[in-house]
Amino acid sequence: MKGLMLALGFLVALCTLCAQAKLSVQPNFNPDKFAGKWFGLAVASESPEVRSKYWSVFTSDFTFTDNGNLKVETTKPKNGRCKKETTTYTKTDTPGRYTTEDKGVKVTLEVTETDYTEYAYIRTNYRRREVPDFLLSLFGRTLEVDPETYLRFKEIAEDIGLDIGNVFHLPPTGRTLEVDPEKYLRFKALAEDIGLDIGNVIHLPQTGQCIL
Repeated sequence: MKGLMLALGFLVALCTLCAQAKLSVQPNFNPDKFAGKWFGLAVASESPEVRSKYWSVFTSDFTFTDNGNLKVETTKPKNGRCKKETTTYTKTDTPGRYTTEDKGVKVTLEVTETDYTEYAYIRTNYRRREVPDFLLSLFGRTLEVDPETYLRFKEIAEDIGLDIGNVFHLPPTGRTLEVDPEKYLRFKALAEDIGLDIGNVIHLPQTGQCIL
């Protein structure tokens, strides 16, 4: 039975890879035109672990080094605050495809389609112990893209074998705002002045997308 389950798992992984092969990398990819800030607007993946990292609109800044490598600085909400993550990818022989490895996980980022000014579809492949996962992402230069662009994103997800239920349009739930530290200290001082214990002063967590 265990052998059968392993075989089935291998077949599923193989089918996923075959389906993904339908996606190619953006022809004549131009790093200079692609560089800059993009907003992550939608994601698609069969992996709950991968999807759980993205529950609201986020931003990614793409910069390219002199030797052609790619640095991606992503800002997204976590525990009520903005968290920044920076990943550096190494260029490959294929323009638009970059690779890295983190904690034993091999990661490949591919810009599959973009017009550079409005939208981009990016596929990120993860390989853990020979088991592949992937994330398909829709990015926009602004917080909104043409409805046809989003429909095209869903069609691509279905074409590579994803169930439509695994395509998520990320909600724009508001900005993450910074509070003036002096105002917060003044608030605590007022609370103490009226007899409140400092332990009863609670700084409420901020929620929403990180648009900086």
